[in-house]
Amino acid sequence: MKKWWKIVLGVVLGLVLLCVLAVGFTQTKIFREWLRGYILSTVHRNTNGQLYLGDFSGSLFTGLTINGVSLSLGGEELFTADLVELRYNPLELPQKHIALGKLVLTHPRIHLSRSRDGSWNFERLPREKRAPTQTSPNFLWAIELKSLEIVNGEFSLVDSTVTETLDSLSSTVSPYGRVVLRSVDSKISAALSTDEVRIAVDRLTLKAPSFSTQLEQFSTSLQYSKEKFVLKNLTLRTLGSALTMNAEAESLRVSEELGSKMMQKHRVHLDMDAPRISFDELRKFLPACPLRNGTVRLNLVFNGSLGNLLLEKLDLRTEHSGLKVAGRIQDLLHPKDCTLDLTLSASTLDPQEVSTYLPSVHLPDVSHLEKANLSGHFKGKLENFEAKVVADLRAIGRVELESQLDLRGPIPQYQGKFLTKELDIRGLLHDERFESRLNISGEISGRGTKLEDADLTANVTVDSSEIFNVPLENSALSITAKNKLLRSDASLRSNRSTLRIQSSIDLHDETAPAYDLQGEFLSLNLAKLFQDDDYMSELNGSVTLRGSGRDLDHATGNLDLNFQESRFRNHAFQGPGIKLTLDQRQHTKKTVHLASPIFDANIEGDFHLTPFLSLVKYQVRNILRSLKEKLPFVDSTRMLLQAGRAVGRPIAPQ
Repeated sequence: MKKWWKIVLGVVLGLVLLCVLAVGFTQTKIFREWLRGYILSTVHRNTNGQLYLGDFSGSLFTGLTINGVSLSLGGEELFTADLVELRYNPLELPQKHIALGKLVLTHPRIHLSRSRDGSWNFERLPREKRAPTQTSPNFLWAIELKSLEIVNGEFSLVDSTVTETLDSLSSTVSPYGRVVLRSVDSKISAALSTDEVRIAVDRLTLKAPSFSTQLEQFSTSLQYSKEKFVLKNLTLRTLGSALTMNAEAESLRVSEELGSKMMQKHRVHLDMDAPRISFDELRKFLPACPLRNGTVRLNLVFNGSLGNLLLEKLDLRTEHSGLKVAGRIQDLLHPKDCTLDLTLSASTLDPQEVSTYLPSVHLPDVSHLEKANLSGHFKGKLENFEAKVVADLRAIGRVELESQLDLRGPIPQYQGKFLTKELDIRGLLHDERFESRLNISGEISGRGTKLEDADLTANVTVDSSEIFNVPLENSALSITAKNKLLRSDASLRSNRSTLRIQSSIDLHDETAPAYDLQGEFLSLNLAKLFQDDDYMSELNGSVTLRGSGRDLDHATGNLDLNFQESRFRNHAFQGPGIKLTLDQRQHTKKTVHLASPIFDANIEGDFHLTPFLSLVKYQVRNILRSLKEKLPFVDSTRMLLQAGRAVGRPIAPQ
């Protein structure tokens, strides 16, 4: 027995001695030079790169330190580091477990570049691989990195394919043509095995001069396995933004196609709280973003499957505005089949912030308006949906809109309703002249947005309303469009006054559309229109307009204005009013004939209508002034024809 124990003791002591000798040998300069040469030859044999390794220190068992590392390709550096420290546990190698206790990279620099032909520099690094004769076995080793530290790192990327690409929306150079990150400091741990991947970022900070910002804090914990993907306690803070996030999703299998029924069943959950998002900072990364200024707070929560996602909360807030959206999203991975059922509730919009956040979008100036309370609902697909919006504009009234829109065909189809309550458009137009109180309802249905192919019907009713201090009641407007023919019928009533107009536009001849208008006015009181009792009147008559032309300079037609038994102040009158004939069919021989009881004019030649219309406007004012002063109107206009162009020189009445 004693002999047996002596044998065992001798073997153990021999093994210990061998280990001591091995450890000692790995600390010798001979071993370190051999290891250095082995690494260099391996890299040279398998890559096109040139590797430089500085002096080695330490041992294979206790850890290695390399004083200077550089990897270049064709004279261009891909990676360099002033110092590389590696600590690991070799005793776990027999268990197929690579345990790296610590990896420290001091002042590492990484440079990536892409040439104009689209190839990256690192793609040229490996040598051409021979076709494998048999399938390589799966890598069954587990890798654990307890601590990866980067001290004062740098990263640069130059992409020659985008440096001259302009953004189509903002016309600015893409910032991703040259990206530079400096002062990168981090501490990361990771564990990789055949079953799962775990990564923990304890600290990551950097400066991004390309985007004029810096990452002040980033930390998170990530776990990926065959069963699920978990992102915990993600914290991000930059100079202008901050957010925290937790997310979880069932892991996707490589064999699953994007949008497949199996993928649609995967459950996801996200909870993000961003107390501060700077659009000034965001647009440096996304120049096309229309939101340019200010900061917002965002709270987003959703869960469910990718095929049936429940949006529990989308709360977006600015300093004075807030939007709350909740609902359900189905078939998220199929844009054409994606169905939305979203509700907008308890939301407010400050018009003064519109121009602040959307300066690049040329919207009307609404900064003078007060806050608006908003609510609404959206249901359907992006190409076929129903929508309802209610806007309480507080001091200037209320607007309600309902619509159905189908964009699936070549010509859009639509149906909608709208309603206004006590709407004061003076506030919308920021013009005191438009003081109003409008109660209007209307509806429209049809297809097509161009008059040439539209087939639609629209009806508008106005009641218990007022504009320009003129009351409106029981008034209506109807419009129909079909087969390139647009018809309208309007009836306006104010106290005892009534105005009826029927009109049509025929678009069969696109070069010269034909138009026809017939109207009548009953008990029309000009004092209400001009807000002046000196124009007290009761006018009755009719107006007819017929002609053709695509614009004013190509129009040809007749205008007739006739009066029935009427009264202006205390003076009764009736009979023909104004008759205007316009013929512009010949470019060099245009004619205008104006006939009225108090003024006649004939113009012939090559001219434009602007001077003539100014003249007519002046004469109408003279007519009204003469009627007001009870004086006979005297022709006070001398017409001069110069080079075929009519010029009116009015002389003010005495």
